Amino acid sequence: MRKLTSSILLLLASLSVAAQDKAMRSISAEVMGAHTTLGINYDARFRGNYGFGYRVGLGYVHSDGTAYYDQEMTGCSVPLELNYLAGKRDSKLELGYGLNIGLYSERYADDSTGVTVSKRRAKFGYYSFCDIGYRYQPASGLMFRAGVSFTCNLWQTESVVLKFPVYPYIGVGWNF
Repeated sequence: MRKLTSSILLLLASLSVAAQDKAMRSISAEVMGAHTTLGINYDARFRGNYGFGYRVGLGYVHSDGTAYYDQEMTGCSVPLELNYLAGKRDSKLELGYGLNIGLYSERYADDSTGVTVSKRRAKFGYYSFCDIGYRYQPASGLMFRAGVSFTCNLWQTESVVLKFPVYPYIGVGWNF
């Protein structure tokens, strides 16, 4: 009987250690940041609730041409990020680097005929970004993240436009 009890306790202890190293996943909604407007993300750790992980998202982009871009543009984007969470408690430092790929519709002024006409064109674009922020991420339940996303925009047009805007971000989601 004593051997059976010891075996069961050993099994339960090993399961509890394995449960602590279970890779955490989360789904969240984000405003600004790598999405530049609105987006949803799937984020997962490679192991446990800290350390290296990745994020894949789907976002909506809108710019009226007054902030960082010369043209008005709208479109959909997919941010792909490798990130790192430092800290073993619920509050963590979040560091990430990624690439945002998107298909955009841009309004521009065409004066090739001598008369300025506003036209739209579809274009493919991408930019890299770095995230630095705070993340509250318990083992399960509600998660929160906030920080800044530094971007390097490389829009594929006739001449490459290189800009370095900074977007704050805030996100709320659910860990499982």
